[in-house]
Amino acid sequence: MNCFLLKVNCMSELVSIEKCASYDEEKVFLAVKKAIDNLGGMKKFAKPKQKILIKTNMVLPFDPEHKRMPHPLVVKAVIKLIKKEKAIPFVGDSAPVNSAQGVAKSIGLNKICDELKCEIIDLTGDSIQVKTKQAWQLHISKKLDDYDAIINL
Repeated sequence: MNCFLLKVNCMSELVSIEKCASYDEEKVFLAVKKAIDNLGGMKKFAKPKQKILIKTNMVLPFDPEHKRMPHPLVVKAVIKLIKKEKAIPFVGDSAPVNSAQGVAKSIGLNKICDELKCEIIDLTGDSIQVKTKQAWQLHISKKLDDYDAIINL
């Protein structure tokens, strides 16, 4: 049985979990919608005309069945829900070995984005370096400033 975990970080942590019996497109859409509705609905996270980046963990071209990144149908459901709120969705990530477009093509996400007129953004490139309390160094894409909100899948 497949399961979706949706975690939203705001002032407090909110978590919504919904089960989905299969990767049937309609079942996936309904499960994702219900998980988001449990948190107040997409209108809580996406406003008309806002540019919303869906960060998808597209780091390597893995088969979606390996569950190392969100299944393309989960991404499709989120795109549709953002568009319903009249916001503008974008799908992106920084792939260390391949481009975001290359990974999207290898998993079939490019066809979904083409169908829904959703641009794929490569976040590789110009970045700022941030050190954490744990002494880790993170490289954060400067392109993130171009978006009003980020949904991290």
